[in-house]
Amino acid sequence: VLDSCENEVRNSNKLTTIKLSAIPNDRNSNLLQWNAFIGWSANVEKYLIYRMEGSVEPSAPIDSILTVQWNNYDYIDDISTLSNAAENLVYWVQAVEREGNEFGFKATSNSNRATVIPESEIYFPNAYNPGTEEFFKPIFRFLGGSNYFFQVYNRWGQLIFETTDPYDGWDGTYKGTLVVQGTYIYKFQYLDVYGNSFNQQGTVTVIY
Repeated sequence: VLDSCENEVRNSNKLTTIKLSAIPNDRNSNLLQWNAFIGWSANVEKYLIYRMEGSVEPSAPIDSILTVQWNNYDYIDDISTLSNAAENLVYWVQAVEREGNEFGFKATSNSNRATVIPESEIYFPNAYNPGTEEFFKPIFRFLGGSNYFFQVYNRWGQLIFETTDPYDGWDGTYKGTLVVQGTYIYKFQYLDVYGNSFNQQGTVTVIY
């Protein structure tokens, strides 16, 4: 701010905002890293960590970290207990000011939003009952890769089902009729989020 004589009489404070990065740490956790927020007169009291699964905004943070003395902040988010099959997880960090702000309130500042495409192990049941289960398909918590291809064959090698949709599965029928009880062959191909090619072939027993 300049006075009528063009003399500088007041400066605004300088702020360093938060840049957040989020990457898979392994199949069961994600690593978050961010820089410290700088510029408040009362400094930062804590950082609130938010995680959004899919498109539903969270009502509360998943955790909080009190201010430390260095400028690099790391946090590992354990996702091993998540049962949601969300295609991605979105994170952001919110800085909260300490008590003592010169204007009488506690300010907050949000980081950017960082997206992680998680990946989980894939499991195939070895038995399937079309009467009690909707589909036979690979079971997974998260599937963030590409090139999904799933097929089912009968014992004579005849293709009876295939799909490229991760959420579609075989309903135990062929041309609209339930198949007979017995053993069937599945083939599965997939390129995971880490760029690894996954190929599996096995059998499933249809029971009634």
